[in-house]
Amino acid sequence: MQPTDLFDSYAKDYQNNFIKNPLAEYQRSIVHEIIRPCLSPQKKVLDVGCGPGADFDFYKSLSLNIDAIDISREMVKAARQQAKRLGLNVRIARSAIVDFVPDIKYDIVIMNFGVVNAIDNLEESLKTLSRIMAKDGLLFIVSMPPVHIFSFKADFLFFRFFKLYNRLFQHKAITQEGFIFKYYTFRDFKNYFRLEQRNNLCSILPSPQQFANSSFAQKWTKLFIKLDKKLCGVIPSFFGADHIVYKMSVKSLENNN
Repeated sequence: MQPTDLFDSYAKDYQNNFIKNPLAEYQRSIVHEIIRPCLSPQKKVLDVGCGPGADFDFYKSLSLNIDAIDISREMVKAARQQAKRLGLNVRIARSAIVDFVPDIKYDIVIMNFGVVNAIDNLEESLKTLSRIMAKDGLLFIVSMPPVHIFSFKADFLFFRFFKLYNRLFQHKAITQEGFIFKYYTFRDFKNYFRLEQRNNLCSILPSPQQFANSSFAQKWTKLFIKLDKKLCGVIPSFFGADHIVYKMSVKSLENNN
């Protein structure tokens, strides 16, 4: 299955399955806290993989003018409807990052919640990002890493050893539709970008999907969510997380001209 087909299929129920999930809302709120100090109406901002406009209300609250792209026709349609509803000033295009040719350089580029994990040609995508960013620009990638302790426990308890092996050693996951997600860490980005800040999201909590499907996960989250937030900026990266927020600056400027 192609990523365009997968995310077209996600578009209809994305709001209920992802955006309105309480644990997803918790993670998104932390991402917004991290990004907020770097944003201002004067900044040129690009939202890569904008989906149905999940972050548009956040951009609107800061009076931002942004550009946004997504590979999915249905996601772009939903994003345009969301922008119109909010009155957000945004240019939205249907494009993969490797095919995107903007008319400006961006101060801030945001790839939120697993967008990078759906990218197969990572090297070319990183080259494109470094080329379209201003020399002092910042890139925020929110990536699913290979290690997430809570998911590992669930896979082990339910004898999903092949899934566990794929994530831990092959750094991939295969969906029911046959699409392959890749798990990335900062090592995969470091040839082009310099790490400025890292925050682990849900290192000691379940994933949003586990939260939605398990009363135990919901009770566990209620007990430990405050601790998870305190740990997110200091816990070692090897401990893992459901997502990790990487704040990065352009390292190689040779492609930035």
